[in-house]
Amino acid sequence: MKIAYIIYPEAIVINHANGIRNQAIQWADCLKGFCSVDLINPWTEIKWEDYDIVHLFGGNQWLGFVPDLLRKNPNIVFSPILDSIESKFKLKLQAKCGFKGYHHAQNVYKSYIKNFKALLVRSNYEREYFSYCFRVESYKLHIVPISYEFRDIEPVCEKDDFCFHMSTLYQERKNVSRLIQAAKKYNFRLVLAGNTGTKEQHTKILQSIDGYDNIQCLGFISNEYANTLYMKAKVFALPSINEGVGIVALNAGVAGDNIVLTQVGGPKEYFGGYAYLVNPYSIDQIGQAIKTALSDNHSQPNLQQHLTENYSQEVVGKKLFKCYQSILINNQIKYDNF
Repeated sequence: MKIAYIIYPEAIVINHANGIRNQAIQWADCLKGFCSVDLINPWTEIKWEDYDIVHLFGGNQWLGFVPDLLRKNPNIVFSPILDSIESKFKLKLQAKCGFKGYHHAQNVYKSYIKNFKALLVRSNYEREYFSYCFRVESYKLHIVPISYEFRDIEPVCEKDDFCFHMSTLYQERKNVSRLIQAAKKYNFRLVLAGNTGTKEQHTKILQSIDGYDNIQCLGFISNEYANTLYMKAKVFALPSINEGVGIVALNAGVAGDNIVLTQVGGPKEYFGGYAYLVNPYSIDQIGQAIKTALSDNHSQPNLQQHLTENYSQEVVGKKLFKCYQSILINNQIKYDNF
């Protein structure tokens, strides 16, 4: 089987910090040993008819070329961006009215979604949104999870008493400001890492920290240093206002960290009841959950075992390959939720 992967244009600018780009690369890695995956370079001549499936990842701004692509290859599948926290009713109304917005240019989805053989979503939360809001037939919606990034899993080791958080720190949806306020109020050690944005955005983060010596902002760090912090941290917190999956939390969980996680959206589906779930708008819930997780080991090593059994690259690769096979053989086969 030969698969083509295409990512949406904004990933060229956002580059390594883009979650959709990372998802496509990760799935391509997961499929090694199962089938061949080409990451499409638009500057080369492409023989679309040579591919069994063409898989699009990401935004909706460029879907207008899909009808032309269909003339070359009818087996097109789509992994859309949908990390909205709006109610299903509101999103359905926006879809009906053709509301235009970054995450839901609903008229674009409505126009082109019928052209896809399948939509591959990452959680039951996403599946329910597309089924209800866009009236996508259930047989077209297939749940394929994201895997964690660690290859060699070590037993849960002795941990240091600090909370780690890594993300695009300047994005409001990551909720770093409330996490910082929680660290101030509940006096726990917090280590922040990730993209700090522009000089103005970085300054805003530092002003929020306000000189508190229990809070450290490292900025962008290497993968090697990130892995070290995953292994050392007792707790990893991801109290996002909205989040697609949160691969950083999966990495932390498999590294043996206790996980404090937003209760909003689909990420909690991955953790089997072992994460501490919080209202992302509550500084007190965030702070109290982190303090509890810093003094409690009840989630580990059970969480690590749950993640390795369900979200390793080998497990996800097998699920994804079987999904592609079934789409090609019979587009109406139903899939079990993960």
